[in-house]
Amino acid sequence: MQHHSRFAARCATLTLALAAPLLAGTALAADDVRLGPATATLPSGETLQLSVGGENFASLMLGGGLSFSWDPDVLDLASVQVDAATWEFARDGGLLDAAAGTLTGMYFASFNGHAGSFPIATLRFVADQPGITTVAMSLFPSQPFANEMGEVVDVNLFGSRVTVTAVPEPGAWALLLAGLLALPRLSGRR
Repeated sequence: MQHHSRFAARCATLTLALAAPLLAGTALAADDVRLGPATATLPSGETLQLSVGGENFASLMLGGGLSFSWDPDVLDLASVQVDAATWEFARDGGLLDAAAGTLTGMYFASFNGHAGSFPIATLRFVADQPGITTVAMSLFPSQPFANEMGEVVDVNLFGSRVTVTAVPEPGAWALLLAGLLALPRLSGRR
């Protein structure tokens, strides 16, 4: 009985020793899709360009699909441009619902496939009202990310946090300027 338990313990140790490099390798594989910049601050009325890109893809990706959401009171989506040089086979900018702040079903595909880091699309927003919003991504189920073997690939998604600030009114600028001009006079009296 003791011999059997030592044999089982050695087998378990050997199995863990052989599996550790495999487990470590899968933990390092990232397959990330990121919006960049990750954070941005801009005044109302200004334009913000967010780049959508794949990073650290271990396998050759043939395409995928994404949806986006944001606070429509803070940002307005002005345009979507899927990178035509990277995704030469098929691409679509998706369906915009401006009132809800959603873009659904942007998809892209390539005959050649892409691994490592690659551009996907560019989203151009106009800052509307002061506030903070996260531009979040989700996977589009009808167009899953797929590799050259036709396998669906799990992807990590990283959005962008955007802060829109108020633009000072002309009256506020005049008041600030008057205060700055008055400072030398006030300091001269002391």
